[in-house]
Amino acid sequence: MSKEKKIICFLSGVIGGILLSIALLGSGSLAKTIKEPLGKWYISTYSASSNTPSGTHDTSSGAYAKAGRTAAVDLRNPLVPMGSWIYIEGIGKRHIEDYGGFGRYNGGRRAVDVFTDSNGYLVERKVWLIRSETKKERKARKAKEKKKREADQKKKRMQEQKKPFKLVYDPTLLPWQIRTDKAIIPSGTVLIQWSSFTWAWLDVVDAGKNIGRVIYIGDRRAITYPLMELQDVIEEAVG
Repeated sequence: MSKEKKIICFLSGVIGGILLSIALLGSGSLAKTIKEPLGKWYISTYSASSNTPSGTHDTSSGAYAKAGRTAAVDLRNPLVPMGSWIYIEGIGKRHIEDYGGFGRYNGGRRAVDVFTDSNGYLVERKVWLIRSETKKERKARKAKEKKKREADQKKKRMQEQKKPFKLVYDPTLLPWQIRTDKAIIPSGTVLIQWSSFTWAWLDVVDAGKNIGRVIYIGDRRAITYPLMELQDVIEEAVG
């Protein structure tokens, strides 16, 4: 293959990888990482000298055992499946690449054997499974995030609704109709006080963008009272 063709192939691979990453991000297919608590267990260690065969870095999965990465679970009663990632309190993240026959020790509470280069030890630690969230969990998280986002937006709107508005007479609207900025008053009805004894409920019939702190109203009294504080806003009301 010529040098030019190699360069073209390399660039094609890079571009393809970038496009794939963008597609995955755009589709939301990259799931969030979950730390699922598995409880508190006894954690032991093993090294090449105590491995089987002795002096090797062999594992049941075929991976090369490495300190700081490899860990084993009991063959008969594995805490998690082979290939899982776990996090051990005070020890860190480990990849399950091996099986062992240690689960019967410590009252059946010895669950993980961590590969190390140093002397062995036995400790009791909390363990978490590191995994991607399920579709159900992702749906629940998205719903919770949406609910919080909507609550934050409503709180911000309520703060804005307490400030004075500029009233602009619009003859295309009926006297009880108004047009507002949907970022401030997206829908519903508002209460204003024209005078000491005159109140009026006004229906939001249209909500647009970039209107700001202006309310277009079909009542000609807006010409006399161009600046007004709202007495109440009920976004859920249907006129």
